[in-house]
Amino acid sequence: MSHPDLIKSYFESLDNYDYVAERVVPYNKEIHEKILSEVSIWAPKDFDLVDLGIGPGEVDEKILEKYPGAHVTGIDISEKMLDSARLKLHKFSERAKLVKGDFDFADLGPERDFIISSIAIHNSADDDKMKLFDRIYDSLSDKGLFINADFIAGEDPQDDERDRRWYFHFLEQHLKGTELETWIMHAFYEDNPAKLSDQFKWLGESGFRKVECTWKKMNLAVYVAYK
Repeated sequence: MSHPDLIKSYFESLDNYDYVAERVVPYNKEIHEKILSEVSIWAPKDFDLVDLGIGPGEVDEKILEKYPGAHVTGIDISEKMLDSARLKLHKFSERAKLVKGDFDFADLGPERDFIISSIAIHNSADDDKMKLFDRIYDSLSDKGLFINADFIAGEDPQDDERDRRWYFHFLEQHLKGTELETWIMHAFYEDNPAKLSDQFKWLGESGFRKVECTWKKMNLAVYVAYK
């Protein structure tokens, strides 16, 4: 089974990702608030935003509530995730568009003011990350922003081992039995988190004029790339 199929199969097996996320993503709510904060700093009155791996649409609901002139396109490979997002976003009617697909290959559209992602791109292989960053750059409007919140790898073997051990203990505290075993396999053997330094290098090669990390705790970070 290909890696995208593995990811799709895993998330289709979850009954309630909102519930699971709080137990497998440390600082989950804080991360979402940071994404919203970064959007708020730069948001014009009206804007178009694409969410790569929209999941249940928690961040997008807050953005659409706060900004009546915002339009969101959410892309996700999992129909179950899109169903959860529909429940949250149907009240916004045509301001929320949901697309089933793999964001590594899906059409991101032109002239986007923001492209965001939360706990998703680490699933992609490094070559696919680099190609995705090129496509994100091309899809953004002049002075558009890419905001990414995700798992990352440590900058050196010692830091990486520390972060992996810390995350393993976090999972042990929040999961048990088959659920714990499944997530350990997903997190430590199927995922592909990349170093911030590598991601910043790839983003620079894609054309972004500036990239800065605005939040970081252990194996998680939020960064902003400026076109």
